[in-house]
Amino acid sequence: MSVGDFYEYRWTCKCCGEEQAGLPMDMSFSSPHNWPSSSFFERLFSKKDSDLCKIWRKGEQNEHYVRSVMRFPVLGENAVFSFGVWISVSEKNWLAYRQDFKSGAFGIETCFGYLMHEIPGFEDTWAMHCEVEFQDSGFRPLIFLHEADHPLYYAQHKGLSLEYIQDLVARNH
Repeated sequence: MSVGDFYEYRWTCKCCGEEQAGLPMDMSFSSPHNWPSSSFFERLFSKKDSDLCKIWRKGEQNEHYVRSVMRFPVLGENAVFSFGVWISVSEKNWLAYRQDFKSGAFGIETCFGYLMHEIPGFEDTWAMHCEVEFQDSGFRPLIFLHEADHPLYYAQHKGLSLEYIQDLVARNH
């Protein structure tokens, strides 16, 4: 199935029983997992846009996040499914990324980060270690999980099934 065929793809949602046309090729999280739990004052002094987030913590170290893309091959298909995720990075790397965001000429190519989400269908994905690979201007960084004996790591290398993607879409449509 080619990427174009995914728009024509028809399937029945297990959640609502309705026939669905097309299968999304990505899903994203609108903010880091801990953003909604921020207090009023933390939100007042914190900043978040579509690509960068800084959470101010009174009396603690601030938290720095970069919106990124984690890609997965689709099993048996010539296609990729992507999760838009937020990655926690050091203040130094966050500042470097922010400074060079528009130009795309980053002073660093990669940095260490933590995945800041529980990925549906996978247990214990919070704070998984990853490599953040910066892209040219206009493209979000790519995420590559560090080697681990974890189903999400294997899925990133081997692929996600169409059934998993259908179930994910059904739970979130």
